[in-house]
Amino acid sequence: MNNTSKYFGAVVCFMIGSMLVGVAFYKAYSCSFTHDESFTYLNYPHTSFLDIISYKDWYTNNHILNSLAIKYSELLFGSTELALRLPNLTSLVIYLFILYKLCKHLKNEFLISIFCLLSMSPVLLDLFIMARGYGISIAFNFIAIYSMIQFIRQSKRTYLWSFHIASLLAILANFTALTLYATLLIVYMIYVAINTDPSKKIIFEVARRNRHHLAPLILNFIVLYEPIRRLISYGKLDFGGKGSFQNETLHSISASFIPEGLTNPTSILILKSMIVFTALGSAFYFLLCDRFTRLERIKKNLLEFSFTSILFVLSSIIIINHFVLNADYPIGRFAMFILPIVCLQLALFAMRILENHIQKGSLFFVLAIVSFCFYGFLVDLRWRVIGEWAYDQDTKVAFQTIMNDIENSSNDGMVEIGANWLFEPSLNFYRETFNQNSIEPIERDGIKSTDHYFYLFKSQLDEVVLFDAITLMEFNASGTVLLKNNSIHN
Repeated sequence: MNNTSKYFGAVVCFMIGSMLVGVAFYKAYSCSFTHDESFTYLNYPHTSFLDIISYKDWYTNNHILNSLAIKYSELLFGSTELALRLPNLTSLVIYLFILYKLCKHLKNEFLISIFCLLSMSPVLLDLFIMARGYGISIAFNFIAIYSMIQFIRQSKRTYLWSFHIASLLAILANFTALTLYATLLIVYMIYVAINTDPSKKIIFEVARRNRHHLAPLILNFIVLYEPIRRLISYGKLDFGGKGSFQNETLHSISASFIPEGLTNPTSILILKSMIVFTALGSAFYFLLCDRFTRLERIKKNLLEFSFTSILFVLSSIIIINHFVLNADYPIGRFAMFILPIVCLQLALFAMRILENHIQKGSLFFVLAIVSFCFYGFLVDLRWRVIGEWAYDQDTKVAFQTIMNDIENSSNDGMVEIGANWLFEPSLNFYRETFNQNSIEPIERDGIKSTDHYFYLFKSQLDEVVLFDAITLMEFNASGTVLLKNNSIHN
């Protein structure tokens, strides 16, 4: 392989990654702080380190590592949207780097295709932009996966500790990562069992090979015991679907992967079928053969074996949790940590099928995947919206309009803002970060006649019909309206 060919894949991945990081920084700088981000900022980062790490405020909106990251990012860089989102933007860079490291041994055609598949999802990208724990958790999840695979290959203690520490940090960023931690431990035991000489007792060999995990497991147990105890004690496992794994989690992952213009019941069903087919196809490839062939196939296709095993074990744990702990099936943003795993397993299966025909099909394969990824990225990318919080895209402008109006008015008293409860956290975030002490803290109890301003959805205008309210601004994108209570100002 000449130098041009050797570095071509790395250069393309770097260019795509740089574009994604640029888009992420722009959105982090320009997008209004969302409901969940604002709720986090107002309630957790300003408590003590010990209170945060011990999960004293046990509400699931408190992503421990994210709360700590916001706390210290604010101390260093201030309270702008970009500064508070900086830890998640850093996690995006880490995720892209680990993704490249994980697949860099593949041929350029497959490296570029897989890199695009696992990075060019606007839904996934938004999780690395917003100041919440999802993106941080996904980044550390992939460090854990990479470390586990490297530990299997090289048996270095450095990778073992890296796996456990990354898993711990992923869990502290988002408790859904606990299922992946358990999954990776089980997958490692499966690998050891398969590679154990038949003349030896498998149970004793698995126990012997796993003794090195004991110390980091104890450390992680000590750190995680209290937060998880509180989480389970208060039954906060109900942020998902209650139907079935196929109709909830698998459906949610498939719908988020397909570009908006192509999303319909048929396309979702096709993708769900492809996910199941490729997972079963990989499983049969590794299982339906003699032991010698199986070991050779695993050695040659360790990445595919690992991600196929992860997908099966992870799905099983999620289903068991639903029936044993009454935990909901993860959907929406709670299921997005599974999306890269599903995409990579599917791509690795396709890669193995095409590998024998790579000279004829490589260009078509790359063009098809990259074109699909860029099409989906451009169709689904929303410059002013982060995730499912489209209603908050104009909240900052609305608050700044109120600030300007107060400055130009003769009112010297305290100002009250009545708003739909969905806008309460973001309005209070800007009230605090803009140091607007002349504005009373916004409450969640709706509007009242003594409010000086109203920020509502247009569908709520009938609630202010009895007031002498004039419209200051209408926001068509978010479907909101800002009004001024003229009866008070006059």
